Amino acid sequence: MGGDLTAALFSGPELRGGGPGPFVRRSGADIVVGHGLGDLAALVAAQVLDVADAVELARAREQLVARANAEQAGGLLCVVAHAAGDAARHIAALSGARVARYDSPRRVVLAGSHEQLADARLAAEQLSVSVVGVSASAALHSPAMAGAARRFAEAVAAVPFRDATRIVYSTVTAAPLRDPRAELVACLGMPVLWRQTVCALSAAGVARFVEAGDRRALGDLVVETLAAGRPAWAPSQLQHAR
Repeated sequence: MGGDLTAALFSGPELRGGGPGPFVRRSGADIVVGHGLGDLAALVAAQVLDVADAVELARAREQLVARANAEQAGGLLCVVAHAAGDAARHIAALSGARVARYDSPRRVVLAGSHEQLADARLAAEQLSVSVVGVSASAALHSPAMAGAARRFAEAVAAVPFRDATRIVYSTVTAAPLRDPRAELVACLGMPVLWRQTVCALSAAGVARFVEAGDRRALGDLVVETLAAGRPAWAPSQLQHAR
């Protein structure tokens, strides 16, 4: 592929406040990538999954997450700081929470039980670090989802996967997908490496990011990430697709 590459972005419910990103059948982008449940939309865009199968997997995933949360109630908490990664890891060590999402240099999300998140808020206050509550159904992208991930793997194994028609990046590895089934399942219990993935896309030559949907949930994170490492990058290089 010659010239600048374009990446299409898809978000999940913890960022959008609703369901997964639009299940588009095709995408004009060279590369597709999803955040959390948005992985399913990205796989549809790359024609790895049929829309109907992706919807069923999304439903199964959400049911399993709800079941896991009923057994071990928890949620998410966003650390907002200049060096959010360092601050979040320190707060996690003090509270027992886990780092769940590296969203940008300024935003890192912790996952944990309600008690752990209360301790995290207290630790953040003592360290003069800002935290913001995140609307989420459970302690996503953390070990609390281990049981849900095992059961989700069974649902994923029952669905046909095809070869991708375009490159799909994984936020589990911040690299092109090697094993879509395994990495789709792994995302439930492992941190979302969004900041690292955006940096990897930029290093690979991506110069334009197109966010599916009508919000800038991911777009703002892209701007924050690339502005931190490449000041010349401008928000005008971010577009939205409906």
